[in-house]
Amino acid sequence: MTEQKRIVSLFAAAVLAGAAGPAAADAGLGAAFQDTNGFTGTTIIVPIRSPGMLIEPQLSYLDAKQFGDTAKTLQPAVGLYLTKEVGPQFEMYYGGIIGYNQTKTTNNGGPEVKSTSFVLQPTIGVQHYFSKQFAIGVDAGIQYQDGTTKTSGAADQDIRVWSTVTRIVARAFFF
Repeated sequence: MTEQKRIVSLFAAAVLAGAAGPAAADAGLGAAFQDTNGFTGTTIIVPIRSPGMLIEPQLSYLDAKQFGDTAKTLQPAVGLYLTKEVGPQFEMYYGGIIGYNQTKTTNNGGPEVKSTSFVLQPTIGVQHYFSKQFAIGVDAGIQYQDGTTKTSGAADQDIRVWSTVTRIVARAFFF
């Protein structure tokens, strides 16, 4: 099985696991616009909301070019959060994101660098419900990546990276 098929299978399993959750769950679709160390990207999320809990299978994609450097990242993940009402139309959520990251980078036309890593990201956020079906939120997290980097013509290197992540998140619930 190719690595891309494994990633798609992992993402599909996360969606199905979330959909098989509590019967009183609301499901929907959303997007997160994020900034990670100066690079911006988009995440498609499938929020599944039940009382006191939010489960979000998600798929992030980043395609960045800066000063001759290019970076392409694909990251299937799942967010698991506890929720708490903090006002009439506000909800706080806290928990984390667990995922798998694949990145391909080229620095000023130099050798191609490929990295794969597992991602853990403790996250806290708040969202405002404009209606029962629509919310906009912001969250912040500290992302830890542990994996391997492969540079063409060089030995593999282990990577352990900490970075900050901030996101603006829009969620729409249909059910």
